[in-house]
Amino acid sequence: MTKRRVRITDLMAEFAQPHKTLMAWLSDAGVPRASDKTFPYAEAVAAIKLRTDEPATLRDRYDARGVDTDDARRELIESKREAERERARRLRLQNEKLAGNLVSRDDIEDAGRDLVVRARTALLAIGTKVAPRLVNEPSAATIAATIDQEIRAALVTLADPDAFINDVLGI
Repeated sequence: MTKRRVRITDLMAEFAQPHKTLMAWLSDAGVPRASDKTFPYAEAVAAIKLRTDEPATLRDRYDARGVDTDDARRELIESKREAERERARRLRLQNEKLAGNLVSRDDIEDAGRDLVVRARTALLAIGTKVAPRLVNEPSAATIAATIDQEIRAALVTLADPDAFINDVLGI
């Protein structure tokens, strides 16, 4: 029974690795290359899978540098996990923003500033608005009730969500 043989180009396609890398891995593993430039499939696959196994690859990298393999491997794997978590978080935020569930911080700050300015203007205008009506009013209770009524009217206008959305956010 003959062993299945494979060309390097087939291995490149199967494992998505460059020619130079695969040749180095096969040479390091001692996989023999025949005169027709083919390799024994089972041996070649085993050698490549060993090198594409992340812990084994990391171990080789750190052994070559003289770094403690366990700590260095754990640190690298954790940094990769953290980078993946951050990428996933950014994607979630981007999707939420595209779905209309998030509003930019600048828009909220602008809306808050506008709301404070509108509230300040409305409250400061009350004195000018009610003064002519109250100039000859002798009753302190009537004066207080009129001022209270005007303040409440200004606050109701500012608290109207539809007006806020239309006027401030421009939606």
